[in-house]
Amino acid sequence: MKIYIIRHGQTQYNLLGRLQGRLDIPLNENGLALAHVAGQGLRDVHFDAVISSPLTRALQTAHIVLEENAATDPSIEIEIEPAIQEIDFGVWEGLTCKGENCEVPKAEFGLFMTDSFNYIPPEGGETVQAICERTGAFLKRLMVREDLRDANVLLSTHGCATRGLLNSVYKDSTDFWHGKVPPNCSVNVVEVYEGRAFLVASDVIPGQPVEDIYARTRMLIGTDGLLRLRDARVAVFGLGGVGGYAVEALARAGVGTLHLVDHDTVSATNLNRQILATTDWIGKPKTEAASARVKQISPDVCVYSYEKFFLPETEGDFPFDQFDYIVDAIDTVSGKLRLAEIAQEYGISIISAMGAGNKLSAQGFKVADISQTRTCPLARVMRRELKKRGIEHLKVVYSEETALTPQTTKTEEESSAQTDESVKKPRTKVAPGSISYVPGTVGLLMAGEVIRDLIGEI
Repeated sequence: MKIYIIRHGQTQYNLLGRLQGRLDIPLNENGLALAHVAGQGLRDVHFDAVISSPLTRALQTAHIVLEENAATDPSIEIEIEPAIQEIDFGVWEGLTCKGENCEVPKAEFGLFMTDSFNYIPPEGGETVQAICERTGAFLKRLMVREDLRDANVLLSTHGCATRGLLNSVYKDSTDFWHGKVPPNCSVNVVEVYEGRAFLVASDVIPGQPVEDIYARTRMLIGTDGLLRLRDARVAVFGLGGVGGYAVEALARAGVGTLHLVDHDTVSATNLNRQILATTDWIGKPKTEAASARVKQISPDVCVYSYEKFFLPETEGDFPFDQFDYIVDAIDTVSGKLRLAEIAQEYGISIISAMGAGNKLSAQGFKVADISQTRTCPLARVMRRELKKRGIEHLKVVYSEETALTPQTTKTEEESSAQTDESVKKPRTKVAPGSISYVPGTVGLLMAGEVIRDLIGEI
């Protein structure tokens, strides 16, 4: 079953910023035009059932979509479903909620938009939890209808009701609005597969093609593979050149839950190689940049961010019992070793990045067990220290390319708090050289291994 959820076209109340809720307001001229454009975008979808809220604006939208549709039987009857009508705003209905002439209490209405599940409705109004429950209950009933098992179903409804319907579909059900109110006549598509519902098109605006965002991935791994990725919980430690690209690939593949860990901020020196680094993000936390980018790629991904470094002394701050996979893209040897130990203790799959600095050959990187590595100095240290800890195996990405000696000037040297124990003098730590394509190659290789592991291809 595929369920196409369309929000009604614009009304005069939408235009004026008035709360309409259960008020029966018809579409305005622009709303009628939007409905025709949306209908043209759906003209080739054969609908086996059309279900609408009883409110006029939703019914008008459903009729116009069918009018534009070339694939559906024109005699199809629209089913009326009260469960998908708009939230009830009680005594606020008809009042303006925007601008200087706002007639509703701004603080109370502000909760509706920013902290929806703590919103307290006015007299006669409905809570957000209530609309989630009634629309969610309807969706469950729809999903088990035998007459619609392999059907395409059109639901014509409202903005808040759309988010209520999707609340039981989203990975993160605590985020009601998922960034915004769905635009007028925007379409969300939910696919039902073996009793499970997942989002395949999100807030598609009129005039844009309504396409399955996972269509190309599905060709390779099937719907079963997509659902395995959607259920997966992956933690990425380190969001630099390697970790940032790993996050990018994991999000685009449809991994459902990402835990993102880094204490650093984006700097100008990151621009040459880090996918999260743009001039707009300089000086801001990498966790914020990563979270924002993931949501732009796939709003349905559940993201947890931790603006802190992982070190043995901070390990208690992370919910390791919730992770299915760890991507280790951090720099400190002590942290990498402890992540490997924790992964073994908890039975978590892990992949670890070895040295990528001062390398020019992307082709030289490969996936291997730590026991099979050679040449890489970091891998050598890790091998030795892991053996001391009783860990003989660790999946890594490494290169046998001999590291280049960076060409530096004094201004490129970074002072270090480390001390050379042999001479007891402070020593200077020179930042490694880097280039645009090498860290990304490592991150993508790591993500590829994670994805193939999760879907059972390795």
